[in-house]
Amino acid sequence: MILSDEHRVIVDGVARGENLLGVVVIDTRDRLTSPDSSIFVVWHDGCWVASKSLNHRIVSLSTNGVLNNRFVLLSENGYVEFLGGGEQTQETIIRDINLPMTRVISIGNEIFTLGMGRQIYFRKDVNIWEPVHKETLLEDRAILVGFQTLVKSGNDYFAAGWGGEIWRFDGIKWTNQGSPVNQILSDSVVSSDGEVFLCGKNGTVIRGQNGQWSVIDAEGSEEDFWSIVEYQGDIYVSSTLGIYIINDTLQPVSIDVAGYKGTHYRLQVVKNDLFSFGEKDILVYRDGAWNRVSTES
Repeated sequence: MILSDEHRVIVDGVARGENLLGVVVIDTRDRLTSPDSSIFVVWHDGCWVASKSLNHRIVSLSTNGVLNNRFVLLSENGYVEFLGGGEQTQETIIRDINLPMTRVISIGNEIFTLGMGRQIYFRKDVNIWEPVHKETLLEDRAILVGFQTLVKSGNDYFAAGWGGEIWRFDGIKWTNQGSPVNQILSDSVVSSDGEVFLCGKNGTVIRGQNGQWSVIDAEGSEEDFWSIVEYQGDIYVSSTLGIYIINDTLQPVSIDVAGYKGTHYRLQVVKNDLFSFGEKDILVYRDGAWNRVSTES
């Protein structure tokens, strides 16, 4: 069982398909004694089929592009592991500054990694990670900045993160978008009509594009929002405690399924499925109903 006792928790998860997903599990007692210790576990067709002990602190998971044929694991020190199809390879990002990495993101068939100091690297080829941060990079450790999320709308890329910063890359240079908030922005998504949505700390949700941003009323919510997706025409956002649909305000999603512990963190859409990964729960919304992947067996 992947969560054998109350000390083991899921810290992130990603689906490669409707019946194939991977999660990173840690023992909370190791956070001080063995902070780099974690386990990557794979679920396939109803069973937990494989696990791998890791000696790096994994900060983010993704898949390698639209084919989704490998898991991608990023550690904070710039190691990237590719797992899948019985193969395992590791690549190293030669960082321009020695600050932690924060996120790996696939956009179409492109893979990017983000980090503190506003680092952004693009995987140009096998074990070739090209810095694309240009004028965003800040080496001054006394100023706490960094990117947590990246999306593409049309030909433009939007990166966001600490201090509520939003930066736009038009293919030539990065420009600061002048964010309406100063909260950390954790995730972003581009809606089907090209609008950018971002979520973050203390109930922050923003929508807009190209310097025109507005804040969506979270009705006094102080929950930190960690993930945001578009699913079947609606925008969904999640905290660690619940999932909400965004209209003019936020409306909580009702979930009633056996074994549900009420935990959330990462949302992901794969074809017709909406996945939710939390510390104790993995949920799948399919055909109008929620189901829970067992984490106890």
